[in-house]
Amino acid sequence: MARQSLFKPILATVSRPDSGYGHLAALAERYVRHEFNVLGSGWQQVRIGMDVEGFEGKNFADTTLTYEEARREIPSFYHTRHDELMALAGELVPRYAPIDWQIDIKSGFRYHAGVHHTAIRYGFVDGMDAKVSADLGRCYHLVQLGLAHRLTGIERYRTEAMAQMLDWIASNPCQYGAGWRACMNVAIRTANWLVALDLIRGAEDGRNDREDRFLAAALHSLGEHEAFIRANLEYPHSSIHPNHFISNISGLLMAAAVSRPISRTESDNYAFALEAIAQEIESQFYDEGANFEGATSYHCFVTEMLVYSLLFAARAADAATTGECRAWMERHIGRKGLERIQKMFTVAVHITKSSGLIPLIGDNDSARFLYLETILPDRRDWRSLLALGSTLFDDYSLAHPRTRHRHWFAANLFFDDFPVHTKSAGRKFYPTSRALENVGYYIMRRGQCFLLIVCGPVGTNGKGGHSHNDKLSVVLSLLDKDFFIDPGVFVYTASRYYYDLYRSTGSHNTLCFGHSEQNRRREDSPWWGCQEDTRCRCLKWESDADSCFFKGEHSGYAQLTNGVIHSRSIAWRGNLIAITDELLPGDGRDCASLTDRELPVPAQCGFTLHPDCRVTAFAEKEVGLRNGNVTVEVTTEQGAWRTEPALFSPEYGCKIATQRLVLDWPRAPRKNTITVAYPADTAESTLAQRGGEAPTAGCTRAAKER
Repeated sequence: MARQSLFKPILATVSRPDSGYGHLAALAERYVRHEFNVLGSGWQQVRIGMDVEGFEGKNFADTTLTYEEARREIPSFYHTRHDELMALAGELVPRYAPIDWQIDIKSGFRYHAGVHHTAIRYGFVDGMDAKVSADLGRCYHLVQLGLAHRLTGIERYRTEAMAQMLDWIASNPCQYGAGWRACMNVAIRTANWLVALDLIRGAEDGRNDREDRFLAAALHSLGEHEAFIRANLEYPHSSIHPNHFISNISGLLMAAAVSRPISRTESDNYAFALEAIAQEIESQFYDEGANFEGATSYHCFVTEMLVYSLLFAARAADAATTGECRAWMERHIGRKGLERIQKMFTVAVHITKSSGLIPLIGDNDSARFLYLETILPDRRDWRSLLALGSTLFDDYSLAHPRTRHRHWFAANLFFDDFPVHTKSAGRKFYPTSRALENVGYYIMRRGQCFLLIVCGPVGTNGKGGHSHNDKLSVVLSLLDKDFFIDPGVFVYTASRYYYDLYRSTGSHNTLCFGHSEQNRRREDSPWWGCQEDTRCRCLKWESDADSCFFKGEHSGYAQLTNGVIHSRSIAWRGNLIAITDELLPGDGRDCASLTDRELPVPAQCGFTLHPDCRVTAFAEKEVGLRNGNVTVEVTTEQGAWRTEPALFSPEYGCKIATQRLVLDWPRAPRKNTITVAYPADTAESTLAQRGGEAPTAGCTRAAKER
């Protein structure tokens, strides 16, 4: 890369936002002090030799580690370069204190800066989470520092961003250390560095020798990043996580978009990335627009990576307005690809609840590509992405009714003609019920009430890479309050126990038989994927203005001794929801023909309750629930209710204690109906549609556990 390539501004000039400015400045001050909150760690000052709280009783921190010892880990061929770069960081920020980029700041486990990326392993030490050091090394925070500088003009935010970038380059020679583990992390860091550099560029560039040397070092490292990505692509045919490849080509496209005017190699990367993006849009998304991995958070994450990288490349090619950006995208990914992207946004609209949050179906690692908001959002909040899509396609039905000024900020950065749009625009109504048949999300809506049923494939073309055993599970929000929730994910490879617990059948809102799982795990990986035992089928779906009806089944329990098929129907009319479960023999007979001897072990039907949900009345067959000012009665025809402790992780790395409502079936019944009755209160719905802000239940609760 050549230095001149970044002299041309890429992102639009923005004014100070009406809201979020104070939050952004406070956030920047934390980053100046090297304080980070990474995947549930809580705010900690990250330095060499730091102590940590530990993860689930495990603490590997070496508080005696010195800077010189950490420096000796770096390959000897890089020591001189390391010293030069750290000296330059000290010129930019006097008394600059190095950040420990190798540490998992939750468990204290450190990677070694001298280990080649091909030799770095994860999942072999219980408690160590490779995602934590990777998340810090993606350098999301540099964009926040850049935004703070752009909006305030405060110089120390700019020089701190430069110093931290130099620190990272000095401590992570190309291909060595935690920062180079997984090409996905390299690609996301590339994207964040490019945007951060664009945000801190301007009249200050080139005004002194220090900045000349910084820019030369940054662009040289970005060239190494681009070459590394192209040489280490995580091709989807050889990966159980094909979203990694999309991150690869998204980061590659952004790097090549900046450098291609002066490099033939980068021009080849540019063409390759655009062609690959067009192919992956077709292969990784169903015709309806849903991502084929079947996890709601990954649908939004992959959509974000594709759209942000394409818009960045479009602006680098002088497309400045919404119309010019759409035209550029159509030329490079085709009309079909552009239409598929619009459908991706439509899917995101349908899976977003009235609160502005998505339910966490399947895996969730709280990943983002770029944080272009002035207020860091709840990781389940994708309203900023929806606002961007609504602006790009000039379709304000894609914007959430509770879109705030801060959610339009990314659109303001990408489109020069953004001010001509009405910032308060957006639909004033919630979408209607919708069946997303390919991915298997059946969504019932009545104003601020939301119910989602999972009845689809395990995803990733049968590999189940980010799938949970959640078939025929439901999530339920009533009058803007969550009642039945998906548990989310606490951690991945830091704990086999917790990962298995969160993705188990018994943690979801469906029928289970003891500890039997709907889908068996793959034999080739202890961590990822599952077999397609359930083979879900939707048998009936009807929806109109007055009612909704769903019926589906899965055969995951047919593998058991005396196995059965689980059938579930859900009828919603007025303020009553009836959930009927049936056990059917695998040979197609009626459930009444099953004998006691033909049934597996006694069944349970459970529902994980939101932490704010309280049990207010309890009897054998009837339970009263309350969340805020919304009350619900849950009754059953058969069996008896009980409660048990449960866990909820609204974000990766955080867990909150909650409870689970469990119905124990006696052995005899083959069929049971559970009825949920709630008040038909339209006053709150009307108020919210006028713009009342929804509360969010994230990891800021006092009940948070690490």
